Amino acid sequence: MTNIPFFSIILIVREKRLATILYADLTGFTELTSTLGPERIAEFVNECFRTLDSIIHIHDGTVLRHEGDRVMAIFGFPKSHGYDSYSAVLSGLRILEATKEITQSMGTHLGIATGEVICEDGNVYGPVIDTASLLEEKAPVGEIFIDKNCYELNKNFFDCERLLENNNEFYKILTEKKIKRQYENQFLDRKDEFTKLRDLIFRSEKLIFVTGEPGVGKTRFVIDTVEKINQDSNRYNFLQTSFLTTKSRQSYEPILKIVRALKPDFKPDSGVDLVSEAYNVKIHNQLGEAIFSASKIKPLILHLQYFDRVDKISLKFFKFLVNNIENRNTILIFEMHEISKSILDTLQSVAKSTIQTIALPQLEQTIQIKIASELLSEIDVSETVLKQITRCAGGNPLFLSELCSYITQMHSTGITVDQIKIPYRLKEMFNHLIDHIPQDILTTLSTAAIYGYKVERNSLDAIIPDNNDAIKYALANRIVETNDGDIAFVNPFFRDELCNRIPESLKKEIHRRIATTLREHISGPDIDKKLAYHFRACTDYEPALHYGLRWAKKMKDMHATDSAIAAYTEALDITKKSDGKAERSILVKRVELLNLAGRKEEEKADLGRLAEIVNQENEEELYEFLLAKGRYLESVCEYDEAIKLYDGYPDKEKRVKVLERLGMVYYCKGQFSKTIETLAQALALARKNYRSLKDTRAISTILISKFSKL
Repeated sequence: MTNIPFFSIILIVREKRLATILYADLTGFTELTSTLGPERIAEFVNECFRTLDSIIHIHDGTVLRHEGDRVMAIFGFPKSHGYDSYSAVLSGLRILEATKEITQSMGTHLGIATGEVICEDGNVYGPVIDTASLLEEKAPVGEIFIDKNCYELNKNFFDCERLLENNNEFYKILTEKKIKRQYENQFLDRKDEFTKLRDLIFRSEKLIFVTGEPGVGKTRFVIDTVEKINQDSNRYNFLQTSFLTTKSRQSYEPILKIVRALKPDFKPDSGVDLVSEAYNVKIHNQLGEAIFSASKIKPLILHLQYFDRVDKISLKFFKFLVNNIENRNTILIFEMHEISKSILDTLQSVAKSTIQTIALPQLEQTIQIKIASELLSEIDVSETVLKQITRCAGGNPLFLSELCSYITQMHSTGITVDQIKIPYRLKEMFNHLIDHIPQDILTTLSTAAIYGYKVERNSLDAIIPDNNDAIKYALANRIVETNDGDIAFVNPFFRDELCNRIPESLKKEIHRRIATTLREHISGPDIDKKLAYHFRACTDYEPALHYGLRWAKKMKDMHATDSAIAAYTEALDITKKSDGKAERSILVKRVELLNLAGRKEEEKADLGRLAEIVNQENEEELYEFLLAKGRYLESVCEYDEAIKLYDGYPDKEKRVKVLERLGMVYYCKGQFSKTIETLAQALALARKNYRSLKDTRAISTILISKFSKL
């Protein structure tokens, strides 16, 4: 197999992903009909929908359809932007404002819900659609109702009121919060970066770029640095604005936010042609004058968040500002995920000095563990779980904070490694990252994700030979890391999301191709385990059971009891999905191992199942069941029951093992004469059968060691 040619096609046609659904219903058309008349009402309705559609589009949403007076939109499809639910709620607030501005007789009520959907051929399916629709119907005019998932994603950004109806929990959006803190802790130690930013500010460097992946803590880093600087002297006036989302019909909104904070009565001259050069020059001078005048009173630091999303009109203003910033008491800190070459070139073309850059790295694991320990202080968390949590967070403080918050909500006491699940906030961000991976690279990474969390390089080369570009991309973007050539996903949640995106039918086909390739081209100590996993995943149960049992036997022979038990457990699960014929023989082997491991409750449960399926007419099956049950009775010291079991076996005189076990039970009861008599019978029977030479030696050893002094 050299490639999987249809992978990308199917992935585009059908996929499962996290998304936020918005329903908005316009009201008041009946009253307007009498005012406008039937001729103009249709035109007016279309204009209203164009306004709503424009707001949704500007906030990175996609209008799916109009249903009478309703608009249905999705955020997070066809591409996620990493903050889709936030954009949906913010667009909802903007829609409420816009409909009020159109006419006082108009109104809107909205329902918003977040959850997983299936996207296929441009259509979207999933229960979250019905949830959003029901919330819109419940919401009074002028209000927005959101579901619990959406609330959990946005509770740090919006003030909400909890509502309850028929045990169903939902929330009403009240207003956007003025101060947004996504996480609070005292361990975000970035001494080197803090020193660099502080020195740049003290040197009055005018242009500073702060970069880092989403959630790495850029905003927190800038705020904390300026707050520390201002603790002693309150030297700087610090203002923030964001280009994450903007109102649909107002240019320069993020800039006006800053200017109005400096000069509350500021009103730009109105201009009809907002794109004319004359108007832009005029408004640039007005805005620039307001900013530079304020900096004469007190040095000014402007923190510009999400600047990689700046619109063209605003970028022209910042080009003007940079061109005139020399000798002004103004510092611009541009925050973005990564430096945009077009933005950098635009600003650098007029800058009088070099643009400075600070790139925030991931947090060290020791710092992550301190953060996690603090955030999870109310529940019992082991060191192993803490390390797994930090591994899942991948050095990202926002990921870590969201994960710890989710764990605290879901688990009031303790948590194990397998209970660590991905919260929706991380799903949103991972969807954004996945959507921006080039398709050919995504093909390779998705196949690697289906293979497992770790992929041996020789296996990957056999499955997808042309993988160098994909691996280079993944290493450069910290999607994977390498150790001795093998590839491992940095964040297990990210790998899970890659797998989650792929339709089940395609996933099975990829598993089948992986299994076939491994069987034909790869060898190794754990190849049976891998083959069992992939054949099972593609529902080829016969080879899956074959390789699973081979792996279980290997583990048993190596005395890796727990691994062998796990392997036989997997094999049992496979038999339940196939014909079930091998269930009894697998149970017999697992019961023996459970006895060795001292896992009595599981052993007892397996014996109960064996009793149900053993063929009472088959002497060999009855014999194996008797030995298995006898071992259990001996291990729990029920010697009388064990004697009754062994002694009641109809042909015990023909079974060396039964006589041996019966003799040992007599010994445990202190009945030594019966012990010698029974073991002697076992020894005599063993000597008659050459194949039982091993039994003869074993029994002789028992007799000598136990009774040499009697």
